[in-house]
Amino acid sequence: MENPYRKLRESVALIIFGIILGSIPGMIRLDQMRREVEAERAETQKLNDGLRAGLMNYERELSDEKQKHSTDRADCQNAILGDGARTILLDLNHPWGSPIQQVMGVSLTLPPPGNSSFATGPMWVIPRAITPHVVDGVLGAAYTHIWPDGRTDGWQRPSRAE
Repeated sequence: MENPYRKLRESVALIIFGIILGSIPGMIRLDQMRREVEAERAETQKLNDGLRAGLMNYERELSDEKQKHSTDRADCQNAILGDGARTILLDLNHPWGSPIQQVMGVSLTLPPPGNSSFATGPMWVIPRAITPHVVDGVLGAAYTHIWPDGRTDGWQRPSRAE
């Protein structure tokens, strides 16, 4: 008589062998997918590192450019404004308007020398570093310097431009 458990053992062994044999392609495919994911992560990380480095360089260049612009602007302002004093320049050839009593918080004695009326012409407030000059035929101008502490030099005639 034949052993009934023998067929059962063969059947169970065949099923286990089939499961093992069937799982091999699945494991190979899982290994391939894992390698692809690791390769994509490495590539993405490399790309992110490159972008971060580029962004840091851009921010550094932008910061350097802002600092250079700020330095250039400060140098330009210092060259023009100098010590903070201002020059008040009046055109006496075109009298109109009312007399000026206060300019930048300093009372001025008007009219400037040579003007017999109390009416004044156009007035400009410019940095003291800019020295007024007149050209031929324009002799009706006067200027004074006003310092940050309120002192004034008094009214002067500009020299002739060379």
